[in-house]
Amino acid sequence: MDLKAVGQRIKSAREAKNLTQEELAALVNLSPTHVSVIERGLKVTKLDTFVAIANALDVSADTLLIDVVDNPDKFQLYIDGKEIK
Repeated sequence: MDLKAVGQRIKSAREAKNLTQEELAALVNLSPTHVSVIERGLKVTKLDTFVAIANALDVSADTLLIDVVDNPDKFQLYIDGKEIK
């Protein structure tokens, strides 16, 4: 999964709603720093956090994950931040 691309789509959706990172963080109970890390694609987020972000931004999860939907061979499973092969 291309974390940077997913993060960029999250950032674009956030900006389209005219939200700051701080405002999105408050909506999903995260720190602004954590939102920044997610948007920069530096960390895989937990599924419940990802869903909360998608819901807060009024976008579907598949919209944010479009590279995975279009290219299922790129899908990688992570558990506790470690890739499972």
